[in-house]
Amino acid sequence: MTTESDHELNAGVFWDQRYRDEAYAFGTQPNDWFRECLEDLRPGRLLLPGEGEGRNAVHAARRGWRVDAFDPSVHGQRKASLLAREHGVGFDYRCCLLDEYNLEPGAYDALGIVFLHLPSTRRSLAYQRLASALKPGGALIAELYAKDQLALGTGGPPDPGKLYSLEFLKADFPDVDFSTARQCRRDIHEGRLHQGPSSVIQLFGYKT
Repeated sequence: MTTESDHELNAGVFWDQRYRDEAYAFGTQPNDWFRECLEDLRPGRLLLPGEGEGRNAVHAARRGWRVDAFDPSVHGQRKASLLAREHGVGFDYRCCLLDEYNLEPGAYDALGIVFLHLPSTRRSLAYQRLASALKPGGALIAELYAKDQLALGTGGPPDPGKLYSLEFLKADFPDVDFSTARQCRRDIHEGRLHQGPSSVIQLFGYKT
């Protein structure tokens, strides 16, 4: 029988294969929505789960944030370290699974969830666990693919169970007061794997 832990371990192998090449799979520039939201926040301590090759962590560190990040891919970690050295910044990046990461409740001023797509069977509990690491008043920034992204084929998981609805995502963060919670279409140009018109859900709000 395949367990949830098996799925996470398989995800580590999958992303290692994606990140093995020297080219950055999603580019070296930060996600547009993440960058836009971060501009309005005072730097503090930031958590970035599923950080991949480090593009968002590097951007935040350059803006004065103290960044903690993790991802199951050793190649993602390696390339994130290279990108950080190139830009003269540093951050704490652990190569581990979500269930292995030692989350500190109420420790973070901001949480960035950028295209971290999880199976529907564990999405809600995982996101709530991540949100528990936010301080009261801490900011949640998220951009994720919506269900109708599958028909566009411009990025994201091919599994409809890992694509989301706005209603479900808002329910996953019951302690967040959202100032922005919307599904929209926008052009995304992030490396070779996110290219073209895309259907996304964008969230921004503060933990109550």
